[in-house]
Amino acid sequence: MCIRDRDWSADGAQILLFSQPGLRVLDTVSGAAPVVFELSGPSGSEFSLSPGAGHVAIETQNRLYGGGIDGRPLADKIGSGLTVFDYEWTPDSSGLVFRAFVGSAGQMTLYHATLDDTVRVLSGVFGDEVGKVREQFALSPDSTRALYLADQDTGDFVEVYMADLLCETASVQRVNGEITPGIDEPEGDVFAATWSPDGTMVMYQASQDAVSYTHLRAHETRGNL
Repeated sequence: MCIRDRDWSADGAQILLFSQPGLRVLDTVSGAAPVVFELSGPSGSEFSLSPGAGHVAIETQNRLYGGGIDGRPLADKIGSGLTVFDYEWTPDSSGLVFRAFVGSAGQMTLYHATLDDTVRVLSGVFGDEVGKVREQFALSPDSTRALYLADQDTGDFVEVYMADLLCETASVQRVNGEITPGIDEPEGDVFAATWSPDGTMVMYQASQDAVSYTHLRAHETRGNL
């Protein structure tokens, strides 16, 4: 058996082994290692244990699957019909946030899926003249909000937005201030955004003023969303 990746369960009673033909859950007492998810392709697959290590997510061929690690086969596809490109567990292990689009093409959108397979759009609906959610997104330490970068309000500027994971409908707030196109960087993009350890501040890097430099800025999130 060629092992491609492995990880412990939280209690140390099981070991997850990722290999051909798929994901196995090895019982450290009995030695049994049943396959709980079969790979449909030889490459492009990865798995991620939830922070609490009670659940696992698998992305293979741009499809996202998830379930418990109790030795039963994983059959729950998260967000049926979506083409998934990256994902991240919420810090409290209650669900997954991921970027995807519908079908084989479309605008890249940010989604939130809970463990009961409730999937909804976080980033709201994009207009015809704007683009997509970019690769970088970040979850707040309390698992209630997500930061993401997108040219959502205008096709010219990439800005940073904060979405609420607890609202049933998309609730989005732009974090950065007004962006003025620069001389050497006329698109005036936000390049990166991160949370403070306590989740009360957001730090982002942007070419926000009409100069040819990028700046580091902070935004207080208390009382927002």
